[in-house]
Amino acid sequence: MEAPARTPRRILVVSPWADFWSMPGRAGVSDDAEFVRRALAAGHTLHFLVPSGGRFSPDETHPNLRVHPFPDLFPRLRWLPPPLRRLAWYGYFAGPVARRAVRLAREIRPDLVMGFSYHGSRGAERVGRELGIPSLVKHFGVYKAAFFDRWPRWRYRWENAETLDGLTRKVDRLVILNDGTRGREAALRAGVPAERIVFLLNGIHKEWAGLDLDREAERARLGLAPGETAALFLARLERFKGTAQLLRLLPGLAGGPAPLRLLVAGSGPDEGRLREAAARLPDPRRVRFLGAVPHDEVPRLFAAADLFLTLNTYSNMAIPTCEAMVCGVPVVATNVTGTAETVRDGENGLLVPAGDDASLLAALRLLAGDATLRARLGEGARRFAAERFDDWDTRVGRELDLIEELCREGRTAGP
Repeated sequence: MEAPARTPRRILVVSPWADFWSMPGRAGVSDDAEFVRRALAAGHTLHFLVPSGGRFSPDETHPNLRVHPFPDLFPRLRWLPPPLRRLAWYGYFAGPVARRAVRLAREIRPDLVMGFSYHGSRGAERVGRELGIPSLVKHFGVYKAAFFDRWPRWRYRWENAETLDGLTRKVDRLVILNDGTRGREAALRAGVPAERIVFLLNGIHKEWAGLDLDREAERARLGLAPGETAALFLARLERFKGTAQLLRLLPGLAGGPAPLRLLVAGSGPDEGRLREAAARLPDPRRVRFLGAVPHDEVPRLFAAADLFLTLNTYSNMAIPTCEAMVCGVPVVATNVTGTAETVRDGENGLLVPAGDDASLLAALRLLAGDATLRARLGEGARRFAAERFDDWDTRVGRELDLIEELCREGRTAGP
């Protein structure tokens, strides 16, 4: 079906993030920045209701991008026990922030309102209902809501109370990005009508496949010796990204027969523990910490790496895994939730059971010692990425088409 011609629209976005980057120094991937850039190019006017304190660089300013800050209470709530902090943060977005969204909407008269994540869902629902305009909520994955078939019902509902609330708001469409956390299934199980769910692939920089980078120069820059096999771990360094398992693996990685070198790119609360553990190894040089790497520098890491290691406890088909595949780097991943949709064992990488340290170490040593296997899996990864992934123009284009469709259709979510 042909996409509708797009008309410039005024869009209100209720977001829990103070700016467009979740990590310092423009590390990580910013779905917000990719969306904003293309929405502005399409002629839309964007009003972002965000916590105060955001930092926007000159290339992120535009006459049609307006930022409306509200007080950021999150730093003031960190002393609370986690259950109370969750309740307070949820209540703040459901109450004062949602009311602020309605007041702002009455001033700017948007054509459509978007809520980002479950935090913005109540504001989007309320603005849509009170102003009679179309509304949508965008979820960037559903994280622990993927465990509907692993946890007892009571635990599932407690761990995912905010996510489930965000999934079930009365909005016109629920956009869920497919990061392997089985978001569509989670939404259907929560009672969301199938016709309201829009399930989209993550956008990927597929143009990275064509970059002309000097592999030997990049390896020399990182201090990699000829013949060394480099495994890249690229993630925020916190527990759900698999840092506990990485800590357990370090002695085995450093002591293996193949000359394996581990590159750890990222920062976070577990960085200190990882550095301390690496410093105790017989040869601490086998692990190199690179800190938070700006996203536009990541292709240089992939050019130097021989394999990519991902240990996320929610899903291992997130954007860094897909970017590694675009660059032809074979993946070693733990098989959690929907990971096997993308990482095909023996085709473009190696999959091991979640939590099985011995199998994981064996897979890493196998790839480290077999250049022919790495080349075959790397070519499979590149081919899979070219055939299956959406670039950012395509992915955001689908969102912009949905916005146009909703604006023409009008509000249908009911009271």
